[in-house]
This record gives sequence, C-alpha cells and structure tokens, in this order.
Amino acid sequence: MRAMPNDEDSDAEASSSASLLAGPRNVKPYIARRGEQYMNKEQLEHFARILQNWKRDLMVEVDRTVLHMKDEAANFPDPTIERPRRRNSASSCARATASAS
Repeated sequence: MRAMPNDEDSDAEASSSASLLAGPRNVKPYIARRGEQYMNKEQLEHFARILQNWKRDLMVEVDRTVLHMKDEAANFPDPTIERPRRRNSASSCARATASAS
C-alpha cells in the first residue's frame, strides 16, 4: 500500500503566513497601572517592541517566500524547439533602404 502525500505541512505554512498578516504573534498585553497616562513612555516602548517583532517575523516570511519563488522559477525553454532569431532593427532597415534604391 502506497502512502498518500501529506499536505499538513503546506497547510501549516499557509496558516502561519495568514496568521502573520492578521497581526503579531505571542504578544503579552501591557498592563496599565492605575492613574497611568494613556500611551506614556512605557506603553510606547511596549508597542514599538510589538511592531519590531512583527516586522522581523514578516521579513523572515518574505525571505522564505522569495526563496520559494526562486526555486519554482526553473522555467527553462525547451531546447528541442528552434526559435527564430531576432534581427537587428538597424541592419534590417539599412537592407530595406538599399534594396529600394
């Protein structure tokens, strides 16, 4: 009996990418203290760390996607098909002018 290919890995990668687009992962919420001013220095630093971590995760995913696209881009021309050669437009114009005179 042959084993069927398992698509769980590709499903996990797709859901991982989708979750990155939905927002940052593993975010610990900031717990505000009583009477604390909204978006004070500590809150801004916390928010900046969240954004930096999210950016890092997205850039890792971008690099992985680019590598995947490069691996898949092996679309080579068929060597058994003869392709017509392109003429240099300047030389073909010169020949047309010479034959017309």
